[in-house]
Amino acid sequence: MIQANELRIGNYVKDSTHEVSKVRGVFKDEIYLSLEGGNLETNLENIHPIPITEDILLKAGFTSRKPGEPSAIWDCPKENFSMIVFLNPPERKEWRTGATTGSASCNTVHQLQNLYFALTGEELTINF
Repeated sequence: MIQANELRIGNYVKDSTHEVSKVRGVFKDEIYLSLEGGNLETNLENIHPIPITEDILLKAGFTSRKPGEPSAIWDCPKENFSMIVFLNPPERKEWRTGATTGSASCNTVHQLQNLYFALTGEELTINF
């Protein structure tokens, strides 16, 4: 289950019908989502994370260094900024490559959005 302090306005999640929704407001135990037909007020039990997949990385503008490989390495779409995503990485806590100076574990779209924003100060656009 997602905790309220993990969410930011603009994060993508799945609602109780498993449709992708955008977070419009976050309160202690209530979440406001934006849906095609309007807005929805719901509680945290009805919010589900979206796992990161190849399709989602493509929709966010990432490019694969080795398309089709199960543990492909994906590069960030932002110019003058280096962010590498390892899809299905091997079990290890840290990694270093080239000038990479840090690592973080992201398994869901909202985590990736939050990390991207923390590092760049910009929202990660995903064309769902």
